[in-house]
Amino acid sequence: MVGRFAMAVLAIALIVVAFDVVGAVVCFVLLDLFDSGADLTAYTVWLGLGFYCGLVCYQVGGGLASANPRSAGRIAVSATFTVLPALGVPAVVLFGSGSDSPYVPDNLPLTVVFLTATLLAAIFAHCVLAEELSGTGDTAQRPAKRSRV
Repeated sequence: MVGRFAMAVLAIALIVVAFDVVGAVVCFVLLDLFDSGADLTAYTVWLGLGFYCGLVCYQVGGGLASANPRSAGRIAVSATFTVLPALGVPAVVLFGSGSDSPYVPDNLPLTVVFLTATLLAAIFAHCVLAEELSGTGDTAQRPAKRSRV
């Protein structure tokens, strides 16, 4: 169990770092194109990438963690919750310059937005998938209630 959790943590750490690199490239390109709304563009990019990163972390981490979908989801969310502070705090302390840079380790508010969106997306994915697995989320199989008019 610990080995699978460690594999999930390692995979999620690599995914978060990869999304950070992708976000830096996207910000570099977009901020050259749209110079007027630099702050809004940077927050939008990091919020969107954080959400998508959380979904990918949940999928990959859960797939590596367990064959049982319910326990895999819990392991994926807990691994994501473990990785994000472990990567975020040292990155801000070591690389954060406190400037108005549009890149994640350099800018503390953008780092918080990215990491929070990542964690919330993993939790969101777990809630949606856990609901589907328990049978309460699928309304197609339930008979429709008749409304009295």
